[in-house]
Amino acid sequence: MRSALIITLLVLASCATVASSLQYTQGSKALEDGDFEKAAVLLAEAVRLDPEVSRNRNNLAAALFELGRVEEGWPHVRKAVLLDPRNDSAALNCKRYFVTLLKKAKLDVGSTKADVVRVLGQPDDSLVQGRCTWFQYGSSAVCFEGERFAGVQDMERAT
Repeated sequence: MRSALIITLLVLASCATVASSLQYTQGSKALEDGDFEKAAVLLAEAVRLDPEVSRNRNNLAAALFELGRVEEGWPHVRKAVLLDPRNDSAALNCKRYFVTLLKKAKLDVGSTKADVVRVLGQPDDSLVQGRCTWFQYGSSAVCFEGERFAGVQDMERAT
């Protein structure tokens, strides 16, 4: 009985992975063809079926960016980087989102930590090092000195 249950669970997991791959492939093709609405729908389904796959989230974020749905895509691109720090496409896409969100909100050096968090959300991680409290957002890190935005740095990525 127990082995039948394990086999059933493995088959179901495999079906979700296959279905996710199909949605990813079709969504990526739509993205390449410039059909961003179709790409967003297909890639959202790929993420729903297999949320722990970096490429699914990254391509969904790329489609959402093209549709101007930056706030909606931001969590997906950050998660894509966290799921696979070696995903160069996700790192570049994350940087594009990061710059766009900061510009859109007119945030720059000297902005308050509260304003940055209001726009970017809670950080993925944080670290105090020297004079900076670093907030990680996907592939980028923001330095705060006290309560003020003091600079940005790309995160070191695993090779």
